[in-house]
Formats: sequence, structure tokens, C-alpha cells
Amino acid sequence: MNRDRATSDYSGLALIGTAVTELVAPILIGVWADNRFGWAPWGLVIGTTIGFVGGIGHLLLIASRADKTNKTKSGESDGPSKPVS
Repeated sequence: MNRDRATSDYSGLALIGTAVTELVAPILIGVWADNRFGWAPWGLVIGTTIGFVGGIGHLLLIASRADKTNKTKSGESDGPSKPVS
């Protein structure tokens, strides 16, 4: 396996781990807060909302960056080029 391929595989795993952590950690914190402070079910509801919104927002950001990187590598542009005068 060449070095570039191995690096891209590990970066993909890192992105998956980050996404899962961003989605799950707020839920777990919300459950902990429910048990600790007796807020049930509001800690879970708030944790789920924060995890979902933050996780999906970050996934959209990652997808946008990947799309820009792929366009740059393939030589595509975001719009029509201006004529050279």
C-alpha cells in the first residue's frame, strides 16, 4: 500500500470518529445531567438537539471542503471564467 492511500484511509477513519463523537457525546452528557440533576427528559432532549445540529452542520462543512478539494484537483471552477482582455 502506498503512503498516500494509507494516509487517505486514516483520514477517513478520523472523520468518521469525529462525526460519531460529535453526535453521541452531547447525548451522553444530557443523560448524565438528567441522572445527576433530575432534569429528565430535558437533558436528553437538549443533548440530542445539540448533537444532531452540531454533527450535521460539521458533516456539511466537511462535505463542502471535500467538494472544493476535488474541484481544485480536477481543474474545475465554481463558475464561468472571465475572458482575458
